[in-house]
Amino acid sequence: MVSGFVPPKVPAFQRYSAKFVGATLFFWMFYQMRENGAYLIGAKKPWEETHGHDDHHDHHHGDKRDKKH
Repeated sequence: MVSGFVPPKVPAFQRYSAKFVGATLFFWMFYQMRENGAYLIGAKKPWEETHGHDDHHDHHHGDKRDKKH
């Protein structure tokens, strides 16, 4: 008689919920790679990007800071 590994019986809810969570994690990783892949692999540095903040920065705070009450 040869005894081998016998996996335990797992309820269907746990089996399908584990597949759902695993697939969600898998797709989330692909989404992050698509959005931030260049940063994750080191091709771009986040501090080197300006995102155009200097162009419109004065429009938001210029009027409020210059007024004196």
